[in-house]
Amino acid sequence: MNTIRAVIFDMDGVLVDSEPLHIETDLETLRHYGAHITAEELHEFAGVTGPTVYRSLRERYAIAASADEMLDHKNALFLDRLEREAPAVSGLREMVAGLSELDVRRALATSSERAIAERVLARLGLEAWFAATVCGDEVAASKPDPEIFLTAAERLGVDAAECMVLEDSTHGIAAARAAGMVPVGFANPLSGNQDLSAAWICISSLSEFTSIVVAHTQNQL
Repeated sequence: MNTIRAVIFDMDGVLVDSEPLHIETDLETLRHYGAHITAEELHEFAGVTGPTVYRSLRERYAIAASADEMLDHKNALFLDRLEREAPAVSGLREMVAGLSELDVRRALATSSERAIAERVLARLGLEAWFAATVCGDEVAASKPDPEIFLTAAERLGVDAAECMVLEDSTHGIAAARAAGMVPVGFANPLSGNQDLSAAWICISSLSEFTSIVVAHTQNQL
């Protein structure tokens, strides 16, 4: 196994506990446009870009509004409530401090739009922590396609095989595997029923991830 030179993070459900807010604002948006679905149905889209989600739901429920219109409505609701309803994931500060001491490059690869990612990173004080960020509105294909992770590796200037990915979703783990990276599954109970069995290893706390990266960058695994 290669020594890890870079770590790539998902955002929602990994850095910030925003998945419940995504679900709530998605449900409100769909009700606004006349579609009534369950939170469980939305969990299948965890890690998928907003345009892909709303194109799929628009077709599934024969909604007259465009996918772009619905996504704009949802994002306005989400941004309005972000500060109040989406706290940092427990242990984030400690993980940031620990990884900052390592000679490892860091990137963000999130399916959220850049406007949302920038607000989240500003709120967490992580704007300068990542050497590269890739957002869902900047790639052609959504996870589980590996494009977003391969783009992040390219921007970091490292090979895909030298990257470790922290993901909380089934689609994210599949995308990391397809990119030829080492996927670590983060079992966040707020992210719904996600199948992380394809991950190299699964963890339940960010402190575990720090320990894994420390060992892996020292080529001990």
